[in-house]
Amino acid sequence: NQGMLVEPPLALPLNELRELYPQDSPVTGPPQKWVMLYTYPGTCDEQCSYDVSGLRQIHIATGRDQSSVAIWLLSPANPDQDTRNELVRIYPEFRILHDTDGTAASVLSALSSEPADGPEFRESGQAFLLDPSANIILRYVPGQIPGDINRDLDRLLKWSGKD
Repeated sequence: NQGMLVEPPLALPLNELRELYPQDSPVTGPPQKWVMLYTYPGTCDEQCSYDVSGLRQIHIATGRDQSSVAIWLLSPANPDQDTRNELVRIYPEFRILHDTDGTAASVLSALSSEPADGPEFRESGQAFLLDPSANIILRYVPGQIPGDINRDLDRLLKWSGKD
């Protein structure tokens, strides 16, 4: 693996996540797809734009397996409309999520090298791979090379029979 294995896998708490795009609704159950999850602070700076563009390229590179993979962008803050528009402009396939009560931030921060003091991500820009049941299985540090995530995702799709 290019990412850091989360052992044992950790369930991402979905009950307090709210999907802001493509529809405004609560997340009601597991994704039933492999998920590339990216954390950002609520605004998308130059590094964030670079990172999400890399995730877009990974999703495009999955080719015929695109329907088996989702990209979730998760923020502890409710991103403003300009930020949402910019993310959708980069790639309309993104699912933009808001962590309404900080529960997901607490779980994800427990995996980082520096835990968060509150409902925020200590290390924004982290990426995670989740299995179709929303279990976090791999973690990537901020600035991880997109090709590393792509190699791990390709391997997971092959092992799971999706390739």
